[in-house]
Amino acid sequence: DPYTEELSSLRDKANLALGYAYLQSQQPLAAKRPLQRVRLAGPFSNKALLGVGWADAEIEDYSRAIVPWMEL
Repeated sequence: DPYTEELSSLRDKANLALGYAYLQSQQPLAAKRPLQRVRLAGPFSNKALLGVGWADAEIEDYSRAIVPWMEL
């Protein structure tokens, strides 16, 4: 079964790591896609929301950055 909780968490963690790697390499637009694939109901959702906000802030779209931060 490809939809087990373990595999979903592993997929979330991989997307989180990829998103933050893009953020560290100054590629905020590329970072948003993997960070937005992280499940909101999963254990990595807070870090993903923080990263999406940082990506929006890096491209100086502060009104969009505040939206995921408000969820935190």
